[in-house]
Amino acid sequence: MSIDFWQTALQSDPTICIQAMINPDESFDPAHAMYGIRLMALKGRAPGYLVKIERRHVGYTQWFGFALCGGQAAALIAAQAWRDEQTRRLEPLTKQEFVSQIRPNNTSGAAGVVRTTQRTKKRSGQIWSADYWVARPPRGIKVGARYFSISRHGEEGAKMLAFAARQEMETLCNGYHAPHVPEAFQLGAG
Repeated sequence: MSIDFWQTALQSDPTICIQAMINPDESFDPAHAMYGIRLMALKGRAPGYLVKIERRHVGYTQWFGFALCGGQAAALIAAQAWRDEQTRRLEPLTKQEFVSQIRPNNTSGAAGVVRTTQRTKKRSGQIWSADYWVARPPRGIKVGARYFSISRHGEEGAKMLAFAARQEMETLCNGYHAPHVPEAFQLGAG
């Protein structure tokens, strides 16, 4: 690594330099060195590192004080080791699990399925309407929404067809839902 890198790193955050010296390989990314780790001086406590990781809507927190660990460098090493162990051990939600979660305001009973009425005005001025159950695709899936007519399939039939279509769309979701997690810390990396 260049001298400019070290000078910039020392000015911005000395802990990055500690991490780079411990792991001097070329793949070191300073932006990821402190993922989930914050340098803090809590009221009534000596300074240290607070590590916070969340997996499956459960928070995991651990404190690594400088005094307890034998200094700032040792506390950082311990904090990073704990964080790395937790990210390896705790599996995040799969994208399929994430998109199938039912939100509190859901009234249909399935994620991405809604009942809707389409109204159109004909040239004669007459208003025409049709009721549908709609299966909407999860974000990131290149599939269009599917409409099931209530007049054709019946209320329950259209609803069941929409549920089945949404389940089919959810099977297209691959991988893990970890939007704020650097690639190096996602399951299967490293």
